[in-house]
Amino acid sequence: MDRTIELDEQQVKLVVEAVVSRLGTERSELVGILHALSDELGYLPKQAFVEIGRLMGLPVGEVYSVASFYTMLFTEPRGRHLVLVCESAPCHVAGGQALIDYLPEILGVQVGGTSTDNRWTLLKTSCLGQCAQGPILVIDDELYGNVSKESLPDILKHYK
Repeated sequence: MDRTIELDEQQVKLVVEAVVSRLGTERSELVGILHALSDELGYLPKQAFVEIGRLMGLPVGEVYSVASFYTMLFTEPRGRHLVLVCESAPCHVAGGQALIDYLPEILGVQVGGTSTDNRWTLLKTSCLGQCAQGPILVIDDELYGNVSKESLPDILKHYK
């Protein structure tokens, strides 16, 4: 689904019903449901928490609390492209801080935010398990290793 399109309450309700129907209403399925909805909708709108609570018999506050705990579940709209830059110690030593400093300039968005044109959301993340290739950058589902300030423009041109 295009993350830049706002969904109305009825559309959100239908998507939530489909996901909950597919995954089940057991409390143990909540994180999976939230993850599936975040992938499908691009983020978790407030209406999704209401519908999940209704379908699963859970308080809306509990659903939101679980969703807001996980950094990879988005409770606000995000850009068309999600950019994650690793800030773990090995990536930092390999030059990751230079990427963290340079990415806001080249993308036009501060770390933790979404660009005004809704093209980019830029986030720092902890270890991505590819320390030998640091610094690591992930754009959408594509992982890039040994990234430098000089290699960024060439990487980013694939997403413009």
